[in-house]
Amino acid sequence: MVVSRWLVMPIAAALAPAAVVPDFSLFTLDPGDVRAYERFPPLQVPFAQYALSRSGTALMTQRIGSVRTDYPLFAFQAQAERRTAITCGEGLWRWRLADMQQNNTNDHFDKLVQKTVQFLALKQDKSRFRVIGEREFAQHERVVLNAELYNASYEPVNDPEASITLKDEEGREFPYTFSRAGTGYRLDAGLLPAGRYTWSAGVTLSGERLTAKGEFLVKPLLAEKMNTVADHGLWENIAARTGGITTGPAQLGRITDALKERPEMAARSYSHASFSDLIGLRWLFLPILLMLSLEWALRRRSGAY
Repeated sequence: MVVSRWLVMPIAAALAPAAVVPDFSLFTLDPGDVRAYERFPPLQVPFAQYALSRSGTALMTQRIGSVRTDYPLFAFQAQAERRTAITCGEGLWRWRLADMQQNNTNDHFDKLVQKTVQFLALKQDKSRFRVIGEREFAQHERVVLNAELYNASYEPVNDPEASITLKDEEGREFPYTFSRAGTGYRLDAGLLPAGRYTWSAGVTLSGERLTAKGEFLVKPLLAEKMNTVADHGLWENIAARTGGITTGPAQLGRITDALKERPEMAARSYSHASFSDLIGLRWLFLPILLMLSLEWALRRRSGAY
């Protein structure tokens, strides 16, 4: 992918800071990550002339002072059956240390490694009908799926009608039809109840039936997990509207004083007298009746009556 023509012995090297290529398109980088990479320490790069092959794409190029060169520093290659990544410099491990020193985090460097691994591990999808969407949705998010259709020459088309059927965990089916959007398709299924859904999509192009299947999860929305920090301002507003008070751990004595100042909040007890017939308590009446009958029979037998 990277062709080098050495000018001197390989032991000769220069320090080359990174310059992120603005139109890099293999994956996206946040502006904060771009600024962090360009502030990282320079890598030791051998003196040479570098050239990328047609299938190579540079993520970062070498910078000499403030001048951006076309020499690649961190590059990728995507071929039919193989994906590769290469860095032309030595000392990449210093970037993670610099990330912690400059930004008090390793997130910027870890994102670069994560996106690189994802790109290298991704297998090329050669299917002509693809449905693209998130694997997980929150219950308050609209479920949106996009689809792409390609003809035999792998040119995007959206002339035929594409449909999709969602099935929930109880086996209920929800049929939809994709809307055309640009050169592809788009489905906005709206808000769905929490649960796991499977989907099956299909389209007929030139008499050939193309299908795709998959699943996604709608996670339940737990309101108490949206904000785990106590809202003291809300408590004070509620207390002000209801005639109460708010107090911290160091002023718990205010609660006792407030109760003493509110005579209407004195402790009260209420009682209500009720009477019921003994014959209504069958679980108690029947044993008493049985014992009285037994006593009467014994006295009768012994001649006491």
